[in-house]
Amino acid sequence: MRAPRARHRTTILLCAAALTCVAPVAVGGCASPATGESAGAGSASEPVPGMRAHNTDLEFGQRSTFDNGVAVRVAGPRTFTPSDAAYPSSDSAVAFEISLRNGSDTPYQLSQLAVSATMAGAELREIVDPRQGFTGFAGAGDDLPSGRSTHVTVAFAAADGEAAVSLTVQVDPDLHTARFTGR
Repeated sequence: MRAPRARHRTTILLCAAALTCVAPVAVGGCASPATGESAGAGSASEPVPGMRAHNTDLEFGQRSTFDNGVAVRVAGPRTFTPSDAAYPSSDSAVAFEISLRNGSDTPYQLSQLAVSATMAGAELREIVDPRQGFTGFAGAGDDLPSGRSTHVTVAFAAADGEAAVSLTVQVDPDLHTARFTGR
């Protein structure tokens, strides 16, 4: 069964394209290179006892493993004040670090990764802030080799406040989504 598509789904590839057009600033990307190194404690490469492969409603820090073997873990949101170079302009924003581990036998195309965020039920707009290192996903055209891990950081314009925030992740348009929620 195909997962329902979000009406305003933000793809990492679109963010990279927007960065090229809007903010041509020489700043390093937010994605770390795919490595064979252990990603450390709390990473997507570590098993989580009792975690089911199709758990779609998760708390930040938990892991979801998709049918294609890609495991995803999202760290809790980090709020920040965007610089005047941010697009779109916003007084407040929230950032997420997404850890991906390819547990399949084939390379995973990172361009398939799609994320969206909501706060208090409202869709959030992805934000690019090159002065603070939020440049979108620089490696959208790359493949993640089998057995390797990488990290992607994305940011969204958000209203001030302590409302719960959700990040929805889909690693393939034909697979389920995983929604990570918390404060």
